[in-house]
Formats: sequence, structure tokens, C-alpha cells
Amino acid sequence: MSKGEDILLFDILVGILLFAFGASTSSPTLLAFQNIAVPKLAPAVGGIFQNCQNTDLGCISSNIAVATAYVGWAIVNLPVLIIFLLQLFIGFANVVLITVFSPQFTSNGVPFLGIFLVGLQLYPVWEAIRTVRGSSVGV
Repeated sequence: MSKGEDILLFDILVGILLFAFGASTSSPTLLAFQNIAVPKLAPAVGGIFQNCQNTDLGCISSNIAVATAYVGWAIVNLPVLIIFLLQLFIGFANVVLITVFSPQFTSNGVPFLGIFLVGLQLYPVWEAIRTVRGSSVGV
């Protein structure tokens, strides 16, 4: 795709978002982060690391067991943390979308969004002029 086609596809996506948020009748809520529950992690299993001499194999093996338990604890809790971070990302994305596209926030939203979108249209117009003129190389 050329840059002009990419910009026109972006325009379609922005138009869909504007229509979706403009057609909604409910008032926007920005409580997305307050509704996310703190993840409940598995209890930490292990012990306390000990300072060992180089020849004390029993002490060294107990430290290895403690370290392995902590690695296992991290692996068990990894899906919980991934889901929690995904919830944070989705909540943040919802707040950004509501702030930018909601009609209730037009005066408090992104003030230069309209100027940016109008300026973005200059590239497809310039590409159309170059195509009609016969010197477009698909920049």
C-alpha cells in the first residue's frame, strides 16, 4: 500500500470510531483503573538463603532448593501477572479512546486532533494531483 492508501484507511478507522462514540447514548466513565482488581498471587514457598562455605554441600543444596522454589513461584504467577498487565493496557486504551472520541469531552479532549486530521489529508490530495499530472511513482 502507498502512504496515501494508508492515510485513507486511517481515515476510515477514525470515522468508525467517531461514529461509534458519537452514536452512544451513555455518558462516558473514566473509572477503568478503579475497577481492576489487584492480582492474587500464589503464596511464596521457599526459605531463607544461607551463607555457605564452599565445602558445605548440604547448605549449598538447600540454597539451590530455595532458588528453585522461587523460580517455580515466578513461573506459576506469570499468567496472573500477564492477565493483570493486559487488563491495565485495555483499561488505559479505553480511557484514551473515550477522551479523544467522546462527544462529551470534545472541549476537554485532544484540541489539535481536527487540525492533525485535516493536515493528514494533504498527502492523499498531493498524491492524486501527481497521479493526474502523470508523474506519480507511488511514493
